Amino acid sequence: MLINTEKRAAVFLTCVGNDAYDVHRAMKFEPEEHRKQLDHIITAFENFCIGAVNITYERYVLNKRVQENGERFDTFLCEVRRLAKSCKFAGVEESMI
Repeated sequence: MLINTEKRAAVFLTCVGNDAYDVHRAMKFEPEEHRKQLDHIITAFENFCIGAVNITYERYVLNKRVQENGERFDTFLCEVRRLAKSCKFAGVEESMI
């Protein structure tokens, strides 16, 4: 049985606790009906918790990453790809890696 959108949002807000619920009540939603839709609530919490990404710092971290002794190459490459995601390289991401 599918649970409707508002009920899913209510269950989520019950599970996250009082502090998060207080943050939710203070958030602005445009339009206001997004306040009762789970996908919009989660997006709002991600924006609240993660905030803006410092692209310059993320690129610095990527450029400083070197393969450690004994580290498998596929593990290193996977980590570099993960770091590159937050660097906002857009269409040139693969060539930057």
